[in-house]
Parts: sequence; structure tokens; C-alpha cells
Amino acid sequence: MYDGIALVSQFQSLSLKDFYLRHGTCLVGRSEACQLLINDATVSRRHAEITISAAEMAVTDLGSHNGTYLNGQPIRTARIVAGDQIQFGRVRFLLALTGAMCVNSELDGSTASCASEDNPAFDLPRLSPAQLRVFDLLAKGWAEKQIGAHLGVSSHTVHNHVRAIYRAFGVHSRSELLARLLKQA
Repeated sequence: MYDGIALVSQFQSLSLKDFYLRHGTCLVGRSEACQLLINDATVSRRHAEITISAAEMAVTDLGSHNGTYLNGQPIRTARIVAGDQIQFGRVRFLLALTGAMCVNSELDGSTASCASEDNPAFDLPRLSPAQLRVFDLLAKGWAEKQIGAHLGVSSHTVHNHVRAIYRAFGVHSRSELLARLLKQA
């Protein structure tokens, strides 16, 4: 069973840290009062809010100095779905489905949580950690060879993970997978 939503860091050169997102509202920024703490000069102290409910997911900019972007476009408030790219200042994330409710940040070592633990937004299959890494890059539109090179595994290993992901979701292609994710969102 599917457990949550993850914001996966798109900064490859920095180490990742997990943050837990749950049903409710999560404050994003540099302030210690934020649930999702991002220690980067381009992120405002109270930069944005991420809201997850049974009906929808949304991100809202809180008047930040360097803006919040959805798929490269500046926003004030916008609905978000799996596969979207969200950027706070210069810090970019990919919104992805996971086997655990977490947000990966490349910039600091703290972990935070937001509200209730037992309210998943979707009913999707659980994937192994290796499958999740491949899934996140598939959602970005990467080719299997690119994924293999990025993760340091053979393209055959990636292909096997992709086949397992398709089986878990009951689809036969990337387009079917993305259509199913959009329908679920």
C-alpha cells in the first residue's frame, strides 16, 4: 500500500536528508519554527506552506523574497501533483510518491513532521527503496540509461526496476504510469 508523498532534492552534489510530510499544513523556510527547515540564503524565514488533504495537495508562497516556483513558473498558490517540480528560492524538489511520507532536502540535517501519520492521500503500491529512486527519476522524464548512469547501476538493473514498478502499478508503459498517477492525484 502507498504511504505518502516525497519532495526529492534535485541537487545531486549535496547529501540528502529526509523530512516527514503528513496530512495537514507544513511551513517551509529558514526559521527554526518551520517544520521543513531549509538552511539556504535564497529561502525566506517563512517561505511557503505545503498543504496535504484527502482532496488535494497545494503549495502557497508566503510573500518570500526569492519566490516559489511550480514547474519553473512563479506561483502564489497552486495545486500540486506527483511529478511536479517545486522550487523555494534556488532549492528545487521533485514531488514524488513514496513508500514513506518524507521530504528529502540537500541542505540540512534536521527532520520534521506535519500532523497526522495515518492519512495517506492515495491508494498506490509500496515500492522498495531502489525502486523509489528509479521511480523518482522516471517521473522527471529521465531515460533508463540516464538513470543507470546517475545511480551507478547497469541499465539492465534499471530496466528490471522499471518492469517491477510497472507491475506494481498495473501498467505497461511510462505514459500509462503517469496517467494513473495524475488520475489518482
